Amino acid sequence: MDWTKLSTKQKILFIILAIIVVTGVVLAIVYIPNHTDNDTVIYTSDTCRLFASEGKCTTDDNVMKNCATSCSKISQSIPIDDTDKSCQAWASAGECSKNPGYMLLNCATSCANY
Repeated sequence: MDWTKLSTKQKILFIILAIIVVTGVVLAIVYIPNHTDNDTVIYTSDTCRLFASEGKCTTDDNVMKNCATSCSKISQSIPIDDTDKSCQAWASAGECSKNPGYMLLNCATSCANY
């Protein structure tokens, strides 16, 4: 493709398309992998809280084994503590469904109430 022969509108559309493609690749790389392959999962307190809030403690042996503390809290109906004092306000504003990646990890107690 000869860049010099493109109109300004075509150049802008090309740049926008390139940004969309690059953004999609970055998101695919950053996204937490499906934890069916035990070698690709890093079990941290954050990922364990997320897996527990998603109900994985009863369906995934690796989560049960590697996230015993979070799974124990869930099975005993002990809320997983919020990590930010603003969690309740954010949850009441609908952030649990708008921003579940952050909210389910950091505001599980507040999200459980909404």
